[in-house]
Amino acid sequence: MKMTSLVRLILTGVGFSPASLYFDHARLPRLATHFYDGSRWYQDHLSRRTGLTRADLYNIRLQDLPILDRHDLHESFDEAVTDPRLSGALVGANLEGQAELPEGIRVLATSGSTDRKFVVPFYERDLDEAAGRMAVELRPRLSSLLKKRRTVVILATHGPFTGRRFSERLPRSRFDALTVSVKDPVDAIARQALDFKATQLIGYPSQIAELARHIVDTGLRHTIESVVLSGEVVTPSARAAIECICDPERISNLYMCTEGGLLGIQEGRRPMRLTTTLSVVELLDEADRPVPAGVVGRVVITNFFAKILPIIRYEMGDRATWIPDSNGQPALHQIHGRSGEMVNLRLDNGKNVSLHAFVFWDLESLGIKKMQVQNRDRDDLVIIYTAPQDLDVSIRVRLRELLARHRITHIHPKLVRVESIPVDGATGKHRFITR
Repeated sequence: MKMTSLVRLILTGVGFSPASLYFDHARLPRLATHFYDGSRWYQDHLSRRTGLTRADLYNIRLQDLPILDRHDLHESFDEAVTDPRLSGALVGANLEGQAELPEGIRVLATSGSTDRKFVVPFYERDLDEAAGRMAVELRPRLSSLLKKRRTVVILATHGPFTGRRFSERLPRSRFDALTVSVKDPVDAIARQALDFKATQLIGYPSQIAELARHIVDTGLRHTIESVVLSGEVVTPSARAAIECICDPERISNLYMCTEGGLLGIQEGRRPMRLTTTLSVVELLDEADRPVPAGVVGRVVITNFFAKILPIIRYEMGDRATWIPDSNGQPALHQIHGRSGEMVNLRLDNGKNVSLHAFVFWDLESLGIKKMQVQNRDRDDLVIIYTAPQDLDVSIRVRLRELLARHRITHIHPKLVRVESIPVDGATGKHRFITR
């Protein structure tokens, strides 16, 4: 391989601007014509949705192209891919370890934490090129890795591209790595990290927050020099817990997705910076118009290094807001989670409403360590939480105020305090909302 797997699998960059798109506009016509010629499904999709012909693509603008979603590509996978050697059946068999992919192709799979799993095939050469370009963009960041670290990687084991295989591919010149599972008890993880003399942690925010609380509560004397978070939204309570064991400026939050690689890096509490090297990110309203600063928008990405499946104006399902950074460039302000992570309730007037998960984060300021919202129907709401003491009264008061702001007074939520909230058995992630 040309690059280490750490660079190849994680640092495969993107860029973003809600108002104007800072990228080489010549790349878009090349990408669109590539899929127009190679994917009969994409050609038909363009024709049906927009009436565009091949000649129109030479001067195409991003906003002229139709938006795709996971359902579009999943249901039409065999017709959408440009490589005739690939099929959904073959990819499925490969993920089960029962078949080999054609030479030079790698398939990456999502975790399926908020939806069914989705797979994206890439050419190895494109992943290598993407990694090389991103390494140049992130050279200042990569320089901080010159000091060899003893890293504990806390990961799930869903799919073939995570878990132990990830840590085994970390470059040994930079890392001594120990991989543990998110399903391991937190005290066992703490003991292993202490015995290993770990100086860095990599993993899901919810699991590292649990580990941080355990370290503090048990009085373990352990120095963590840096933390790298990814895979989940970082809630206020999770960040506060992690900052108890690590300097906030040494905490990195990576915004990543299987379909587009690395979408952004947040250092400390600063806005999340993005690049425009390999992909473009848009934040759009429900009418597909760019949202202004501070307004929640749908995250839509265009991936310039995916040449087999058209990740062109692909709606990820995430919601986010943006603000200008200190240089006036757009930066992500807050990732609000997946569109599937919504609490669906009924207003007092009988109409339905869907509230983003982040609406309920305010409850964590009451002393909640970890919480889960159970929402089985529009008149049902259960708050499950862990805390050192009973917080039912204060949660009920705050929750009543929160719901009233959204014109909901008829629902009386049930509160359940528990010792622990287990991770999702399939993905190892913390499910903030369950049905």
